[in-house]
Amino acid sequence: MHPWTIRRATAADAEAIAHVHNTMWHATYTGQLSDAEIAERGELLIREGQWRAWFEGDAPEPAWVGTVPDEAGLEVVVGFVATRTHRAADEPRELELLMLYTLTSTHGTGLGQGLVETALGDRPAFVWVLESNAWAIAFYRKLGFVEETPRVLRTPRPAPPFDLRLVR
Repeated sequence: MHPWTIRRATAADAEAIAHVHNTMWHATYTGQLSDAEIAERGELLIREGQWRAWFEGDAPEPAWVGTVPDEAGLEVVVGFVATRTHRAADEPRELELLMLYTLTSTHGTGLGQGLVETALGDRPAFVWVLESNAWAIAFYRKLGFVEETPRVLRTPRPAPPFDLRLVR
């Protein structure tokens, strides 16, 4: 039995998801992105607003959370995954693995893999990964993702590292 459970995320989870998102944004990208970009995109209030908007949308895309019980037995969100459906001609798959973050304390427990399997099943998908994030690239390769050929980079920032697209 796993130390965590996975369930569909709800609007009531927005604050907890934002906390995980913000915490792991800083942990993941410090040293890989500029301090200015981390500060600009890694503000907790911005994350909370993004997640509230996600759940308040007319047709929100699915998201799932991984939870563990705290000392009092209450459910605590320790990870999440979100997907997005695409229909654009320049996308290699219809389904995008948009975000996956789990708290460092859960790394190695299988939670990340469980979240991806819950969100995607065995469906073809793509994911953008910071090209300097070797840990994430190795994780996604274990799940069947490979670098797209020819190599596709997304350049939302003015200088490297750029985002690398992986597909399965």
